[in-house]
Amino acid sequence: MFWFLLMSCGPKATPESAADSLVGWHTRDGDRAACFVAPDFGAVADPALRDKQLRDSVRNMALQWAGVRRDGVDFGAERVQETEALLLADLDRVPAVAAENLEHCQIAMAPGGNTAAWGSWVEDLHRALKEEACPEPFEETTAPLDLSGAWQLELPICAGEDILLQTDATQQFRLSADGPLLTVEGDSSTAPTPEHLCPTCTHGKLILRFEPEDGGATQYIEAGGELRWTAPSAGVISVGINDAEPSDNAWRIEDGVQDGASLLVRPQ
Repeated sequence: MFWFLLMSCGPKATPESAADSLVGWHTRDGDRAACFVAPDFGAVADPALRDKQLRDSVRNMALQWAGVRRDGVDFGAERVQETEALLLADLDRVPAVAAENLEHCQIAMAPGGNTAAWGSWVEDLHRALKEEACPEPFEETTAPLDLSGAWQLELPICAGEDILLQTDATQQFRLSADGPLLTVEGDSSTAPTPEHLCPTCTHGKLILRFEPEDGGATQYIEAGGELRWTAPSAGVISVGINDAEPSDNAWRIEDGVQDGASLLVRPQ
């Protein structure tokens, strides 16, 4: 968990000359609070142990950045949580980050010090990690809602990106020649079948599909006329009307005017 406290004993008064040989939370003589001293990762031969120490170090730094230690440091919970996740996904960055973090912390905790420069560094770190993890941020996309196919759009998305999916829920269509008129909110009175795009979702409803980049399980989210959603990891999203056989789907035509709707997918 994000707020999980590892290696966090109470602050210890420690001579500055000995600080480099210590691991964990330590307070130099005269400092107002403790700083986290990371292990010497290069001296750890066991890869599994090294990875554990890297992850533990990230979590310890993050809990201080978020203000959990109540030592006058608070760089914003939301930014810190995302920074922590980005570092945990890129453990090779952690040794350098931990060393720089210790320098900033010791300057801030020394007599007369403050957290301004440290906070700016965390903000810059967050920005850099986010840009590296998602070099091409999600862009607003529009397209006609297609009833005659299966999945449409096929848009790449980065981890943590928030999107809004909207379409007109007043426009009507049929999913068979003699079927009832529906909207993108679907028909809960008709049970889906194994042949539906999403066999566990509402028949006829607009569905968002998420296929994770890492090969994990595909997710199906009922969207209807509006959906706000956050990508749990990098992957590809697509949308479709939940139906078993789309070949006979058709928009309503009334007085010579055919219904229709556009899809809007935009970042939040």
